[in-house]
Amino acid sequence: MVCMCYILTYYYRYHMYGSGTQLLRAYHVEGTRSSIIFEKMGSQGDRWQLADVPIGRIRGEFNLQIGARKSYTAQADIAIDDIKLIGCGIPQTPTSGSCNPNIQFT
Repeated sequence: MVCMCYILTYYYRYHMYGSGTQLLRAYHVEGTRSSIIFEKMGSQGDRWQLADVPIGRIRGEFNLQIGARKSYTAQADIAIDDIKLIGCGIPQTPTSGSCNPNIQFT
């Protein structure tokens, strides 16, 4: 029996500044399902912000997709950096026959 109930959290830094800054959105994709997990609109100030996005239990392969939109006529700056996935790893086989949701993976 393979334990597939581990917890995943996305962390990343983002910068959204300027009058033409419109949208930053992140999606969690599993198979054909896509869910918006993060969304910010408009200028967030001239500094880097931290996104801390808990996802929950993951049972298979997944993708993280990030998209942005800005105006072509106004000043705008949208960037992401330092993407981390916490709790993401190869699941271990439990010894007791049950899945422990508090297992930490690196």
